[in-house]
Amino acid sequence: MNNTEHHDLVGSRAQREAARAAVTHTDPTADRYASAFERYIGAVAGEHADVHQAPTVTYPLMTVGDVMSSAVVNAYPGAAFKEIASALVRNRVEAVPVINQDRRVLGVVTVSDLLARIAPPLKRRRRMLAAMGSRRAARAVTARQLMTSPAITTTPSATLDDVARLMARRHVRTLPVVDRQGALVGMIARADVIRIFLRADEEILAEVETDVLCSFDANVRRAVRATVAEGVVTLAGQVPNALTAKALVHRVRQLTGVLDVRDELAFELDDSILPRRSQ
Repeated sequence: MNNTEHHDLVGSRAQREAARAAVTHTDPTADRYASAFERYIGAVAGEHADVHQAPTVTYPLMTVGDVMSSAVVNAYPGAAFKEIASALVRNRVEAVPVINQDRRVLGVVTVSDLLARIAPPLKRRRRMLAAMGSRRAARAVTARQLMTSPAITTTPSATLDDVARLMARRHVRTLPVVDRQGALVGMIARADVIRIFLRADEEILAEVETDVLCSFDANVRRAVRATVAEGVVTLAGQVPNALTAKALVHRVRQLTGVLDVRDELAFELDDSILPRRSQ
């Protein structure tokens, strides 16, 4: 993991100007890959493999630490509204974590939080959103008043699968990344998570053959044929039993960049159903 760079919004004029000059954000926008992200969430949510009957995955999964941005635009609680808005626009980010002097994350200010200040919700939604603090946000002028707290965070060791589920469940686009002490070390956005879809089909196929098929016996390796097209892996051939087929599909589904697995495997023995106990 690269050395972490932090750029605070609150400080001397020279510090703020230096931060403005130093911070860049070149990640692709989340909207550009929104449809791919939705397909990924669908694939994750639709996974029903029985992990208790499958072999243990031995290859490393891609983690937050592999893709997160370590150059983070952040704010202290007293940062002014316009200063935060300027930082969001200038750095093309959608959220700013609010930290204390120990770099612990206190909350997050998002673009939506700022819009609540200048564009109050419609009357028919006002009662519902008021319970969530929208009226307070409409009068907010500092990061402390604007932020959503406590912040939803993740860690560098979390897998991208876990983060994708968390983002979908909590309806957030970005997450602060914190260490074991709760100190800010980076940020991860939806665009960072979906970088896994840029992986070439050839790379996925090579991992299927070297990290999955090679862990089974020689008969299985010779019998199974794997192909990859646009991130979808097709497994065909005949294996000894149903549990072997199920284990193969499950393990391939866990590989980074795999959107789905088409199971065209045949088997000689259906051992997935336990025999009925005698009375």
